[in-house]
Amino acid sequence: HIFYIRCWFEVSHGDREIEIIEMQRQIESGIKMKFGVDAIGVMFSGMSCEDIAKFCISEFGCVKCEVLEDGEGGAVVRREH
Repeated sequence: HIFYIRCWFEVSHGDREIEIIEMQRQIESGIKMKFGVDAIGVMFSGMSCEDIAKFCISEFGCVKCEVLEDGEGGAVVRREH
């Protein structure tokens, strides 16, 4: 399967509070370090879309995360306050 991951972050102003490309690199690197990579891609080892989204929220501090499997069905998880 191919997983599409979108993360949302809270910002208080529009003056590059978060550098998006740098955050993308951090998320990609963090996911690869946590789960490992083989010739096909990241090995999520049977995790659900919800579990992947919860990991991203916990690890990267996003307020909302959407994970789609094969670009279709999936889950949206919001950080609990």
